[in-house]
Amino acid sequence: MNAHGYILSKQIQWAYRNNIVLIGSKVNRGRKAYTQKLGDNLFEPLMIEIRNNFKEADGGELTGNPCKMQAVHSSSALGVNIFQYWKRMNINKTHFRTKRKVW
Repeated sequence: MNAHGYILSKQIQWAYRNNIVLIGSKVNRGRKAYTQKLGDNLFEPLMIEIRNNFKEADGGELTGNPCKMQAVHSSSALGVNIFQYWKRMNINKTHFRTKRKVW
């Protein structure tokens, strides 16, 4: 099994373990690797600002049924799940500055 197939199978297993119903890429057709609702693939609801950023971008992550971000293997969903939390907590690079000199 290649890396992509392995990760996809693990993501599908995660969905089943969490009682998340999966659908195909064409709803009734295709491999069942998409959540029925976008919120099922995100740790927390998509912030308005983040949603607008995706809508303005060219990737079409939020268009279609199901949309690309509903895929359990979606890199954009992964990014939202990791970085939206920090945005909501209002943490930025100034929180990580140090006074220590580097060699």
